[in-house]
Amino acid sequence: MKNTNKMKRLPLIKTLALIMGLSFSHISCAQKSNILHETELSVYDEYDSAALVHYLETVYCKNEISILLAGSVYALNYRPAFFKTNIGTGGAFGVGYTYFFHKNWGLSSGVEYAFYQSKINLNGFFDNYEISDIFNNAIFYHTRIDNFNEKQYAGLLNIPLSVLYQTGGNHLFYAAAGLKLGLPVYGKYSSNAVLTASGYYPDYDQMEIWQKDLGYGIFNINENRKKLNLGVSIMGTLETGVKWNIGIGTNLYTGIFIDYGFNNALNDDYSKKRFVEYNRNEPSKPTINTAYVLADRFSYLSFGIKLKLSFSAGCRDLLNDCKAYKSLKSDENYNDF
Repeated sequence: MKNTNKMKRLPLIKTLALIMGLSFSHISCAQKSNILHETELSVYDEYDSAALVHYLETVYCKNEISILLAGSVYALNYRPAFFKTNIGTGGAFGVGYTYFFHKNWGLSSGVEYAFYQSKINLNGFFDNYEISDIFNNAIFYHTRIDNFNEKQYAGLLNIPLSVLYQTGGNHLFYAAAGLKLGLPVYGKYSSNAVLTASGYYPDYDQMEIWQKDLGYGIFNINENRKKLNLGVSIMGTLETGVKWNIGIGTNLYTGIFIDYGFNNALNDDYSKKRFVEYNRNEPSKPTINTAYVLADRFSYLSFGIKLKLSFSAGCRDLLNDCKAYKSLKSDENYNDF
């Protein structure tokens, strides 16, 4: 009977011993596995860091969006100029996009709104031409303009397309060259002048100089405000400066630029007008047009300082890798990105 009980306990003891052995083996293997994993992880980090350096040295973010602000000289350029032109101030703001097809090369475009202004002074300008007066009598209309000053304002929607080159390194030197299409948005002018007008009647061999109801005499023209009709412009643009890295995926462009109009943006309507016109509907109020009509050619000119804040786009994984690398090197004060 005792032998029978011993025989029953033997399988149970063996089973418990087997379970304990397996448990010990599992714990031992688990500890060994943890030690091995820690060792492999350490080796992986070192390898990964080196691989990350190589990766970040060879890849780049292809898309960049930006906002810009520019200012200084934005003037209306006349050729030839029968008057004194004072260079005006102006500015521009807008948004841009650059596609980098190489780490150092990119194509830039966007849209910007630019505003221009100029001031014109003129004194002692004479003109005369043949016309009919209010009663259809033939006259030679003689005019003299003194103390003339005019302020002109223009607004353009510019669409640029340029090629950009940048050097390597943390802070980059850059240069860009291309074209801009300028679409007129608004234009206006305001002028003041002293007009002396007279009319010679050849049929009567008579000169009229003091009949203001017929448009003759001395007229003080004040606050003559009218719309300025502008044409489409094609401009060349050059820009250069420094691209500063101010954060991961964020850069600040600081540069100088010049935009110069190539084509004649003079509206055809002005080629048919005189500077001073006899007003047949109301002769006592002679018409003075913009000094715009005295030029054969007109173009836009601007140069000054440009600031542009840019952000990398469409490369989140790359930016995350840059952040990881910066974190790895933070103790060494290493910040290339």
